[in-house]
Amino acid sequence: MDLRSLKASGGSAKTLAVARKTRKPHLHLHAGLVDAVGQLRVFIEAHHVAKLNVAGSRESKEPGLYAWTTEVLTAALK
Repeated sequence: MDLRSLKASGGSAKTLAVARKTRKPHLHLHAGLVDAVGQLRVFIEAHHVAKLNVAGSRESKEPGLYAWTTEVLTAALK
C-alpha cells in the first residue's frame, strides 16, 4: 500500500466508521497532505482534544509510516 494513500483501509477505516457513527470528531491524515501538522493542530484546538486516538496501518504494510506519524505528532504537539 502506498504511504500517500488518500483512502483509509482496514483498522483505520473501521476506526473512522465508528467515529462517524458515534459522532466523534475525527481527522484522516496521510503523507500526501501539504500541511498535516497544521491540520492536526487546528483539529486539536477546534475540538479541545485531551486524548487522541491514532490508528493506521502497520509499518510492515506501509514502510515509513511510523517515522512520518512520529514526526507529525511531535511537531503538532510542540
